[in-house]
Amino acid sequence: MVPLHRFKSLLLAVLLIFGIFTFYPSRLSPDGAIHTATSTTVHASKELHGDPKKYTFLALLTPSSSDDDPYFNATRVLVHRLKYHPVTKSKYPIHIMVLRGTDEWKIRRLEADGASILLVDPISPSDMVLDLDSMANDITDRFQHMFTKLRIFQQTQFDKLCVVDSDILPLKNIDDIFDTPFQGKPPNPIPSDQHRYRNPNDGMSHFFLEDFQDYNATIDDFYPYLLAATYDRGEHHLIPPEPTGYFNAGLMLIRPSLFHFERLLKIGAYPYKYDHARMMEQSLLNVAFGEHGWFPWTPVDPFYNGVWCSPPEYRHLKTAHGKFWQFDSTEFASIYFAEWYRAYGEMLAFHQYQIR
Repeated sequence: MVPLHRFKSLLLAVLLIFGIFTFYPSRLSPDGAIHTATSTTVHASKELHGDPKKYTFLALLTPSSSDDDPYFNATRVLVHRLKYHPVTKSKYPIHIMVLRGTDEWKIRRLEADGASILLVDPISPSDMVLDLDSMANDITDRFQHMFTKLRIFQQTQFDKLCVVDSDILPLKNIDDIFDTPFQGKPPNPIPSDQHRYRNPNDGMSHFFLEDFQDYNATIDDFYPYLLAATYDRGEHHLIPPEPTGYFNAGLMLIRPSLFHFERLLKIGAYPYKYDHARMMEQSLLNVAFGEHGWFPWTPVDPFYNGVWCSPPEYRHLKTAHGKFWQFDSTEFASIYFAEWYRAYGEMLAFHQYQIR
């Protein structure tokens, strides 16, 4: 029988060893030394998420096509909500991607409001599309700058961008959307599951299939990637909205990538491949990041982006999406008009009514 004092000593030694390996996760290297697992864990986290110091919100401001510029005011409201509002303010910065030709005073005003500016050249349909007649829309003021949004993929100084349209009003803090991880290579896509389009050159139906040699890159150059968004929905939808297989590009979380930027330009040259660009960059992105392709988009909580928001879902929404400054519109309930004008008034009061 082991003497009691020796048994206690042995038990104490076992507990000490157990405690060391419990509270200091480690591994043995070939030379027998103990190394903590911290560096490995951090490295794995960066592979999945990048560096949080390189996360930002980003909106787009284009030159106004009229004397009235509601999108500028809406952008100011968005900045205020993300920068200062006690309920919705973010721990991450906000950048505005501004097209050259935008009024200089607007740029200075946004900087004074707390946003950082990224000045970019526009991408017009004529810069990218080979056959403008194949587009479903005329190149009007509404559509002439929408492809410029693709420049979000050029912003590789960031690891993650939460891209937010100016007509989105944050109602709650949405920082946790940045927790969505990068994605790796999926199983090889099934050709018959891909988007189908009709090629006007031969009049035949084709599946959307990608040849990476066309992009002057290998397939591995495109991974890891990320495009996370919410399902798009119509005016009358369930609460929560039902999956549709098609996402709304008004709010997206992406990993910038020059490879994906060039890929999008290549695909974008042929609007007949993506619904004749009916919804411009949204149509293109939904084909390029189709749910059954090489780069499936990641669905996130549908309340991050309250498209066609109704009164019953108000308490659930993280953001409301709509041109709520158009108070005479019949598209939305009065609660959303009131919320937007309250946010606009708060923004003006915060900056002491400085409009220009």
